[in-house]
Amino acid sequence: MRVLLYLPNKDVRELLGFQLSSQVKVILREMDSEEDAAGALRKDDAHKQAYEILAAANSEEAANKLSENAEAIDIAIVPGDRTDSVIFGHLKTRKHPVAVIFVYEKSPPDPSRVPGATVLGSVPIQEVVEGVVKLLKSSAEKAVEADGDSEYCPIRTTLLIKAIPLHSDIYIRLSKNKFVKLFHAGMKFTQDDMRKYYETKKVEYMYLRRNQMDEFVTNFRKELMDLVARPSATPAELQETAEVAFEAIHEMIHQLGFTKEIQEVAKAQVAVTLRAVGKNPKLQDLLDGLKAKGDYLARHSTVLAHVGCCIAKEMEWASEATFSKLVIAAMMHDMTLQNHELARINTLTELKERAGEFPPDLVKSYHLHPSKAADLVRSFEEIPADVDAIVLQHHERPGGAGFPRGLTNNYIAPLSAVFIVAHDLVQFMLDRAEKFQLGDFLAQRKTEYSQGNFRKVITALEKMMSAGGAS
Repeated sequence: MRVLLYLPNKDVRELLGFQLSSQVKVILREMDSEEDAAGALRKDDAHKQAYEILAAANSEEAANKLSENAEAIDIAIVPGDRTDSVIFGHLKTRKHPVAVIFVYEKSPPDPSRVPGATVLGSVPIQEVVEGVVKLLKSSAEKAVEADGDSEYCPIRTTLLIKAIPLHSDIYIRLSKNKFVKLFHAGMKFTQDDMRKYYETKKVEYMYLRRNQMDEFVTNFRKELMDLVARPSATPAELQETAEVAFEAIHEMIHQLGFTKEIQEVAKAQVAVTLRAVGKNPKLQDLLDGLKAKGDYLARHSTVLAHVGCCIAKEMEWASEATFSKLVIAAMMHDMTLQNHELARINTLTELKERAGEFPPDLVKSYHLHPSKAADLVRSFEEIPADVDAIVLQHHERPGGAGFPRGLTNNYIAPLSAVFIVAHDLVQFMLDRAEKFQLGDFLAQRKTEYSQGNFRKVITALEKMMSAGGAS
């Protein structure tokens, strides 16, 4: 395991390095270059309980080493007093989580200030040797090496709390391929236990092994259905739960496949979304609570369900069957995509302009995702007819410039036209967030959507704007 050690006091840093070398089997090395350090790591791969320290003399050097070794550094030992330092700045924006031990003089830092870190603990400088050694030994005993992308499923902690009690091992992630077992199977822990851990450590995701997911899936579905049946559930609570549920379902499909059990969870998510939408959905209600942050695919899909139903209601298509089709299509249409930036792309022209940002295999997957998502829908048991057609056509355009089939207006189904405009509108909304104006969207898109069924959708949006349904 690779450890980054940076403490501004050279004497303390050298003392801690010496003690770690003798007590935790640390291999302390001063390297002239990152290439030498990487080579040494490869040679020491057999020392499974050994640590290697990358020493840094100042905050800037520590931040640079964290950045250059984003996936290689497992634990960072850094000062916790200066929240305005370069090292804190890096930890706030880091993409790959790193485990951190803070050493402080006056007071420990707030873990919520460093979302790019998994805080193992904070140690007062007076107890630096004993405290750090204890935390490192504990981490070494619990750490599990694995291919995280294939063996573990990430579950948002707020959702996992709702699925308690579980009789499964629960892990947190230290690095790309290292996990620490937080709760052992058979341990007696409650929702309050996990909630307290979440509130103090601010760990957004926890992990379950793929072969231990069945119990979570069962509890997850029950929690969703209980929420649907609860009279006191608010639209905001339902909408938030629908987003978190989408995120979990999306991950489970990619990890486990679209099994019958996960299909049942997906149906429960649809029920939550339909309850959130209600029988009389209003676009302004959605805009009032709209936030641009969060998991893009989850936010995009749940907002799309609401917007599609708002438009259908204005067109006097507000039947339960129509709302169900639009909500299921919204949930499934991008389910085969995993790259959030790629999912933001709406046209082939935009894809061509940004093709250099993505590997060729991802570009190909984008071209194919409407067809693959439609295939996924067809494997979905007991859903309304035509949902697969809506999903297949969601990137078509009335003038024939869309994909995958390049259909023109006359060959695009009426409900698909609603979904296509809603899909475009949601992208417009999320890109602008609080600056969104429905009139701006209509001014830019009215000409493109001036034919046949598309014209009816634009007319519905114009009625909504004139009635004050959105600014």
